[in-house]
Amino acid sequence: MIYMTKRLTILILSILFIFAVASIAAAQSIPTLDVSLEPTQAQANDIVYANVVVHNGVNIAGADVELTTSDPCLRFEGLEPGNYLPTGGETGYTVHKSSSDNSARLAANVLGRENVSNGDGIFFRVPMRVLCEQDSVSVNITQAHLVDDQLQEFKLSDGALNVTNAILAIGDTTGDQTVVQGDDTQSVVEAPAEQVSSNSIDIKMIVLVVGGLLGLVLAFVLMTQFRRFRQEEV
Repeated sequence: MIYMTKRLTILILSILFIFAVASIAAAQSIPTLDVSLEPTQAQANDIVYANVVVHNGVNIAGADVELTTSDPCLRFEGLEPGNYLPTGGETGYTVHKSSSDNSARLAANVLGRENVSNGDGIFFRVPMRVLCEQDSVSVNITQAHLVDDQLQEFKLSDGALNVTNAILAIGDTTGDQTVVQGDDTQSVVEAPAEQVSSNSIDIKMIVLVVGGLLGLVLAFVLMTQFRRFRQEEV
């Protein structure tokens, strides 16, 4: 009986360990976005670059991000695509690109799974002109939507994508970064051309499904061990 109890305990711990590893792996695959300023402190008439940076990307096939500021102390002066996703040529294309004095938006998709992006990288950057002598100005990601090659979507509006915004210090003020979430507008990113399925998979659903399957396996094993134990008693 002691031997059977030890075997059962080891089996239960093994299943729980597998579930924990699966949950951690799923959580680690969720990408994030942040705004990185170069430099973080400036003076009047300086040019500051705001980089939109993707972190922890896994097979990212498309992105649609909008960067804004509501403060008249900054003026956006264009938009420069980064190196994270191709925006032209044979590897990718630009779906949408626009900029004004206080906003910039870029949407791009890859062509083919072999051109997806992983890890960290700059999606685009915006040169900004400083117009005030002293202030503390926020630069925010107000819309964000990423999609991978399996049609897994990460939207700011759904709470599935965390972003870290930035605050520029002008003059003697102090800059900072803030983690916030905002509303999402209609996104125009698409899945790779060879994908024909239109179903998106939520990362939380994957964890629940894995947990449910492991629970069923655990219940089956417990019933089997219990029957064997009863048979040995007889």
